[in-house]
Amino acid sequence: MSKHHPDLIMCRRQPGISIGRLCDKCDGKCPVCDSYVRPQTIVKICDECAFGTFGGKCVICGGPGISDAYYCAECTTLEKDRDGCVKIVNLGSSKLDLAYQKRQAGQRPNSNFNLESQPTRQSSRAAAAASSKPKPAPKPQPQASKKRKASSDNEDEPQKPTKRRQPATAAAPARPRQIAREAVSLNQLPKITSSGQVKTLLVFGTGDFGQFGLGVDVLGEIKRPRIHQWTEEAIEDNQLGSQGVEQIAAGGMHNLMIDSNGKIWSWGVNDGMSLGRVTTDTGVEAEELETVPMKVDGLEDFRAVRIAAGDYISLAISDEGELRAWGSFNSNDGLLGFDGKPNGARKQVKPAVLPQLAKHRIVQAVCGADHALVLTTAGLVYAWGNGQQQQLGRRVIERRKLNGLTPEPLHLRKIVAVGTGSYHSFAVDQDGVVFGWGLNKMRQTGVSDDRDGYEDTIAVPTPIDALHPDQHDGSRVVQISGGEHHTLFLFDNGEVWGCGRCDGKELGLGKDHPAYQEILENNDRVADEARQEKAKKQGTKIEDTEAPKTIADEFVEQPVRIQFPPPPTEDEPKPANTPYKDGPSKTKIKQISAGLRHNLAVSDQGYVYSWGYGNACQLGQGAAESIEEPTRIDNTALTKVDAMLVSAGGQHCAILAEKKGDENAVSVKEKEVSAAAAKKKEEDADNKDEGKDEEKEEGDGDGDKK
Repeated sequence: MSKHHPDLIMCRRQPGISIGRLCDKCDGKCPVCDSYVRPQTIVKICDECAFGTFGGKCVICGGPGISDAYYCAECTTLEKDRDGCVKIVNLGSSKLDLAYQKRQAGQRPNSNFNLESQPTRQSSRAAAAASSKPKPAPKPQPQASKKRKASSDNEDEPQKPTKRRQPATAAAPARPRQIAREAVSLNQLPKITSSGQVKTLLVFGTGDFGQFGLGVDVLGEIKRPRIHQWTEEAIEDNQLGSQGVEQIAAGGMHNLMIDSNGKIWSWGVNDGMSLGRVTTDTGVEAEELETVPMKVDGLEDFRAVRIAAGDYISLAISDEGELRAWGSFNSNDGLLGFDGKPNGARKQVKPAVLPQLAKHRIVQAVCGADHALVLTTAGLVYAWGNGQQQQLGRRVIERRKLNGLTPEPLHLRKIVAVGTGSYHSFAVDQDGVVFGWGLNKMRQTGVSDDRDGYEDTIAVPTPIDALHPDQHDGSRVVQISGGEHHTLFLFDNGEVWGCGRCDGKELGLGKDHPAYQEILENNDRVADEARQEKAKKQGTKIEDTEAPKTIADEFVEQPVRIQFPPPPTEDEPKPANTPYKDGPSKTKIKQISAGLRHNLAVSDQGYVYSWGYGNACQLGQGAAESIEEPTRIDNTALTKVDAMLVSAGGQHCAILAEKKGDENAVSVKEKEVSAAAAKKKEEDADNKDEGKDEEKEEGDGDGDKK
């Protein structure tokens, strides 16, 4: 019901052990999507919704329950059964009105609301009666002419200007313009990455829809990293410049790549126009245009240095700090749009300039599933996209959710880095303080209870105390990457910390990790409570009662350190993970990337590590679907390169790596390219001379005829 009635609000508290019920009218219906097809997972509701008169009532309409409620198979696959208690809490017109009043007051729908501050029927009648009483007529005032009034105003003391003379609407845009003109430059523009070796691309995972960019014949699965054959041929043909690949970004189901000439290539799914080019109605099969890398349209004079990709949105930054965006954003209800303008395109095909950011120089851009953040040289953060999970750091009313498509600055200053998860966001200021906001059902923001971290969403940027430099001997967070319900934090000392969901090994916790031990204790406690409740209902002894099947949410509330194995050696090529009691690992990580539930990391020695849950070969470890702790990916392709950067997409992953060997040095390649260019120039000159001789002979022949 809530799917078709957006004003209805689900409880979304932490589910307990009570089973949700359905009435005769709603019997067999999925409480999330209203589907009657393939009921699969039983619905659990919170203790408050199962208490007293609420107990046994239908979770959808509130009627008397007659049967157990089940989530359908599709919602179970999408893990919507883990989003919290689904009981509708605002049924009835009076409760809907109350929900709107709460929204206007800036409160959560399920929070306590001060009814005393709202007008009641009695107070409304009293106010109406008071307004109906005849008021004494005002005494007539002598009218003065405009000239006389102006002279009298000049003689009196200066008065405050009225609202009519200085309307509020005129002052609103003045503040952003003033910020845009700030001369202080906190962050430096991104530089062109250059090294002494040619860089290439490796891919792995699942590419059923062309995410690999290897053509229509290579879809399916690639279980271990493989060197990208198209990129290799393009490097040999000098299509990517003398240094090959410069940057790579994997989105939900598409990819972006910058070559050493600063041009952007794209491939993968183009349903939301995330490729920045037209692939339909061209006379060529769309599959052929989407499964191989091709240049993004409309960026001829744009030297790209950084890129970012979400599910359907793509961003690019130039060497001068200019931003280009294309694609679209989605919401819980489907396509949301691109810029939110009344007559604007819902899907932006070619890269466009965003007017709100045209006066700013951008140094960093990051994308969640359907939202984006950018950081300016002045340390300001702009956010836009879908804001239904508070990931924009500002309140976006459901009925006005298109307003979220307009980039607006957050109330943050002196920011030096930004990061995102699928539905949550982060920022780091120059003092090392980390702020988090957005979806928090699995505590993926890392906000402490003292700062309302127990809430399902964090509405505004909130400091994360556990990541403060004072807690880490002065070390600071330099990169943040989050998945659907978990987050990784990289410190400048090479350590990686994480928080959030971990039932799929997303945090890589070993069995000796204190956080893992707490999870086991919590699971035992939940099982014991369920057993006691069952014994109480059956009137049996606890020891004689069989423990019911329980599912306890596994997550870590505060960021904890993730252990890595030490670097491999000749004597020990596959060392075991570092015990937690031995302190931080000797392996120092330089870059991280989180997928939905899997993770990748690159060490300062060029090794790639993976862990988490990836049932589509996203871990790069063969057929393994789950890896408990960070494990080095070891295969033949990676022995030929040194990894520099990893990017985890939805079902696929990409690695940017330097080729080993003197023959792959840039100087050698540049000489080869120069020689090839000179040879081609000579051939063109010879062809031109031959053409002139032929024209001359034709002219002589014509003269003889005359």
